[in-house]
Amino acid sequence: MIDLPPLKQNTQLGKYNPFGLGFRPFFLLTTLWGLVAIVLWGVMLFSHVPIPHHADALTWHKHEMLIGIGSALAAGFLLTAVRNWTKIDTPTGTHLALLAATWLAGRLVWTVGGDALPAWMIMLVDAAFLPWLAYAIGKPIWKRKQWHQLPFPAILLTLSFANALMYFSLWQGIDLLDIASKLAVYTLLALLVLMGGRIIPFFTEKGCNLRFKPTPRIVTQGALIAFAVVALLDITNTLTPIMALAAFIASTLFWTQLVYWQSWRTGSNPLVWILHLGYAGIGLGFMLKGASAIWTELAPLAVHAWMMMTMGGIGLGMMARVSLGHSGRTLTTLPGMRWAFLMIIAAGITRLAALWLPMALDLSIVLWCFALGLFFWRYLPVWLQTRLDGRPD
Repeated sequence: MIDLPPLKQNTQLGKYNPFGLGFRPFFLLTTLWGLVAIVLWGVMLFSHVPIPHHADALTWHKHEMLIGIGSALAAGFLLTAVRNWTKIDTPTGTHLALLAATWLAGRLVWTVGGDALPAWMIMLVDAAFLPWLAYAIGKPIWKRKQWHQLPFPAILLTLSFANALMYFSLWQGIDLLDIASKLAVYTLLALLVLMGGRIIPFFTEKGCNLRFKPTPRIVTQGALIAFAVVALLDITNTLTPIMALAAFIASTLFWTQLVYWQSWRTGSNPLVWILHLGYAGIGLGFMLKGASAIWTELAPLAVHAWMMMTMGGIGLGMMARVSLGHSGRTLTTLPGMRWAFLMIIAAGITRLAALWLPMALDLSIVLWCFALGLFFWRYLPVWLQTRLDGRPD
């Protein structure tokens, strides 16, 4: 924590304010569950300890990495950002605590509820969070008529649909898990692409004192079109050669954006270069997805590039900066965060190497845990304590 003296004391707020704004509980839960879930996965993977649940261990792992961690990260960012965009309050206080409790209940029923609870109860508890979150951010967007922000609640509803497909597949005996997982992956990736495209150029200019021209629309829109083609063809498992071509085009265009954002000039600011490294994972994932048309074993690596490098890198970078800015702190890298950022990217890279070197999987889990553990330790006071300037969030 940065030791800065408070500019003003607000005794009405008290010392702690864990539900003052969406980033506080949900960034805490994102980091904590990201650590706990991967530890549990390692135990199930290497110790062959079964999970007490209707689903198998691999399905649990996919669900909790995508729906569990992904939805918490989305909640922390969007509840905070939408209030800034619309100047209308998003859930705080008791309302925010209930929303966080709903997310937590979903994790508990999926992880420890198991066969002790009926399938319909697990589904209802876990499925409640994302529609509620979509409503919580959609309402102020609708009131302000900010139609360009509507993709965000739409993404949350699509992720909710993917979650429902997983349940339908598990308990109706219809094999839709692959489709549901792919839909969840591409939905989360779309969220990261939209978030990254907005915040990375802005944070880069501000954080590194740079000025650069806007990325040509043919690059940004071309990347989104290629992305959509890959997602559609991959989910439906059709026209694989065209999917591969679109994936290579998407990879090239996403990496081209980093050239326009002058990634090579961000080395002095860890709060910025981690975002660029995370965004680079998007292009790497599409390159692997394209190559998987010939070498099918690369398909899971594309997913791990997106979920570990991109969600991990952009997620940590975004949580770090947003948490500092909205808690009245200066945008200075906290002690140890350079190592946390490097370890989260290294975790993704070593996970990709596990295809050729099995021991790399163990190392990847260790690096991921150290990165999130260090991040959680440093940022817990930031999430729990009131703003340093004594102002309400």
